Amino acid sequence: MIRSKSKSAVIVVSGKDTPIDRIVGLEMGADDYLTKPFELRELSARIKAVLRRTAQGGKPANDVAEGTLHKANRIFFNGWILDRLQYQVFNEAGKSAGLTSGEFKLLEALVITPNRVLSREHLFALTRPGDFDAFDRAIDIQIGRIRKKINDDPRDPALLKTIRGVGYLFAGESRAID
Repeated sequence: MIRSKSKSAVIVVSGKDTPIDRIVGLEMGADDYLTKPFELRELSARIKAVLRRTAQGGKPANDVAEGTLHKANRIFFNGWILDRLQYQVFNEAGKSAGLTSGEFKLLEALVITPNRVLSREHLFALTRPGDFDAFDRAIDIQIGRIRKKINDDPRDPALLKTIRGVGYLFAGESRAID
């Protein structure tokens, strides 16, 4: 059984479309079963539905409990100060990184949840109004811009790590200043 080894959401995509194949897949622990051929938008919709159903306590699975970082006005991370009152990030000399409000919200979401992977969908929900489109690359573009502005080498980022097929992770250390 899948569930005895992992709590991950599982969608079976198969060329086998007999009722017995679907039943076996679901009985073995799959959350959904999709047969080929299928539309990519249908797969995207099914992924979203499974993620909604498998979210913990009605919250996104990557959501964390309120902590000191969530309440702090200023957060220090790797030589930078994220200032929530000024909606900006400053280096230790006080120079602004020049983030847009969208870039700030995205970086803030990652910094307050260090060492946790946040899905693109979750980041999109935190930083953009409206529905998430699996083909929208806005989050990826903003991550690239943030990396440049905070001197995180895009070819080998130390702070904002890309977790292929999942999302992004802030790999630095964060601490509340006030």
